[in-house]
Amino acid sequence: MKIFQNINLKKHDYMKRVYAFSLGFIFILLSINGIYAQTNQTDLNQMELLKQFTGTWENKTIKDTLYTAEFKPYGSGGLEFNLKGVAQGKVWPEALQ
Repeated sequence: MKIFQNINLKKHDYMKRVYAFSLGFIFILLSINGIYAQTNQTDLNQMELLKQFTGTWENKTIKDTLYTAEFKPYGSGGLEFNLKGVAQGKVWPEALQ
């Protein structure tokens, strides 16, 4: 009886491996059409992106907690960063970078 159980287990493991390999191979074949290299973006204007990023950003993802980040232009291409957190009415230490 044990001999037949071992044969069934070996067949089962073999079939699992063949199935997993076949499934992976089919997935790769179907995905080949959708794989592309990144294209170069030559019209990317860093100063315009910096202008869009400046301002005040708020994060309210945690209950009773509000994070506020303020970005201001600094010099000819830098950012001044001010972070403030308020949790349950208490102000956390502010960070200025």
